[in-house]
Order: sequence, then C-alpha cells, then structure tokens
Amino acid sequence: MCMNCFKFLPQNIEDAPELLAFATEYQISQQCSKSIAKTHKGNKRSRSARTQKPHNKGGKVPDGIEALKCISNEPDILASKPNCSYCEAKKLHSETPNFCCSAGQIVLQQNKFSDILIELYTGHSAEALSFRTYVRTYNNMFAFTSFGVHYDKSLCRRTNGIYTFKVQGQTYHFIKDLIPHEQKTVYLQLYFHDTEHELENRLATSEKLTESAVKKIMHVMESNPYASFL
Repeated sequence: MCMNCFKFLPQNIEDAPELLAFATEYQISQQCSKSIAKTHKGNKRSRSARTQKPHNKGGKVPDGIEALKCISNEPDILASKPNCSYCEAKKLHSETPNFCCSAGQIVLQQNKFSDILIELYTGHSAEALSFRTYVRTYNNMFAFTSFGVHYDKSLCRRTNGIYTFKVQGQTYHFIKDLIPHEQKTVYLQLYFHDTEHELENRLATSEKLTESAVKKIMHVMESNPYASFL
C-alpha cells in the first residue's frame, strides 16, 4: 500500500488477486482494475462457483454469504512442533516455550487415584454399594460450605426421564462460623472444632453414612498432598 495516498499498489494486487475483492473503487485506479481483470480473466472462468471470489460491487467489502465464499476449501494445517522436552506436553504452533512447565521449572505433584476410592466407586461390596447410593451425602459431609440454589424440581424426578439438575438464577455457598454455637458441627467446622471426635461428629450429620467408609475417606484426605494441610 502506498504510504502517500493509502492506495493498494498495482503490482501488489497483481501478485495477490484476492485483494481485489476487498479493495474499494477509490483504492484501485481504473488502469489497475483493467489490467488485473485482463490478466485473471482466464483463471476466473475455470474456478468453481463455490471457490469464486465475490465481485466488488460499489466498492463494498463483502459480508454474509459472500464473505464465506472467500474461505478456501482446503484445510489450513499448522506446522507441527515437537513435544516439550521436559514434561512431554503437546505443543501447538506459535506457543511460547514457557507455556506449559516454564522449561522444567514447574513440576506438579503426581496425584494418583487412591486404591481406596477405586474400591468404593467400582467395588461390589455392601460398603461400596452404600457409598455410591449416598455419594452426595458423603460429598456434602466433607464439603467446606453448604450449597444453595433455586432449581427445577420437575427435572430432578427420575420418573420423567434422565436425572437433570437445572439451576435457575444465582447459586450460593454458605459458610458457618468456625466454632458452632449450641448446634451440631457441620461443614468447615468439622475440620477445626473438636477434631479429637471428628469421626463421631461426621457420623452425627446423617444416618446414611457408614463408619468404615467415612474412616477410609478421612485416611485418603490425610495422605492427599493437596488436602493433608487440613
């Protein structure tokens, strides 16, 4: 483009004929347009209607379906890059070298799925079956906060099809005081208040809980590197 008159230079448009569809009538001189039309007249006839560039009527930039015709039918394949030499992460084109592990400076803890949880989620014992039946009760008992939301109760009934939990409006997370006042210990309080009787306090939250399953989950949390500080 000429920096004096801000017009596309004729030689650049001849080298890149796709610019003709986006150049306005004020940017291209009549002599340049005639030269380009004559040069590419034979090529335009051989193109299919799908890949043909839209005509620039009235100097307007094409939009809508006409703009989609400018998209090539051939896939745009990016150049492949080797995996990270430190963490073996797959790299994409133009990704920075420090995008994944910062050249080996960041090392994540290997968090292998516990064998205890595998047994509870896949086993066929009475304990495992009870755990999966009341898994939401176990999850709420070990949660820090209580969950409040307005939801569509009609979708939660299994008689009407697949169980669906549809939230309507805003969700809320309620947190209690760290020390309970004349009430049973719940949620975050179980991690800080009366920890010597933590098992009894957890079992007191619901009659659906199994003592052996609660003990196993507490053991998993004690050995988990992300939850052991609790």
